[in-house]
Amino acid sequence: MSKRYISKELGKLIDGKVINVISSHTTTESREISINKDYKTWIGYGTIVPQVNNRSTVEEEFHRGDEQSFHSPDEQLFHQDKTNIKTNINTGDSHTHDLFERVWKEYPNKKGKGAVSKKTKKKLDEIGEENILKAIRKYKKYCEENEWYTPLFGSTFFNTGIHDYLPTEEPEKPKKQPREIKVLTESDQVELFKRMEQERQDKINARKQRMRGEG
Repeated sequence: MSKRYISKELGKLIDGKVINVISSHTTTESREISINKDYKTWIGYGTIVPQVNNRSTVEEEFHRGDEQSFHSPDEQLFHQDKTNIKTNINTGDSHTHDLFERVWKEYPNKKGKGAVSKKTKKKLDEIGEENILKAIRKYKKYCEENEWYTPLFGSTFFNTGIHDYLPTEEPEKPKKQPREIKVLTESDQVELFKRMEQERQDKINARKQRMRGEG
């Protein structure tokens, strides 16, 4: 706990009349404080009194290292959240480390393991174990088909080379809409026949006109 934080909390307690200032801080002497036992005059605090000495000095509290029980609900939540965040970070790091160890075992050239950065390991975690293993299998197949080719160092493959062998998602092809089949009614059939007959007659008349013109 920092001195600044303690001073801030003491200031709140003084403003709330929980603590009385007996003597102010000077260049030669520390400020002297005591608990205000007239609980009814407290502002914004309950009546449960933290167990502290009646008289103490700010400097004595700093050097003694005793963290007095002036914890507000916000401070307790802060420490709880900090603990939860630390636990989550440790859990995430452990998962990332374990995943990397598993995929490393599958890679053929196990050189440069220490050169794989934490940033790369986190990216591998985001890619996912299944996709990484697919990329390794694809790369190993390439190496087997080209005997002259020497596999990259593990560090080179995982830091940069893996992206060339990761599976790619093919864009989904648009589905063809089924053709609508129209069922002709009897009246539709008659109308269609008339239209076809008219077109045939128009062609005959056009042919006759061309013959007359040529004659």
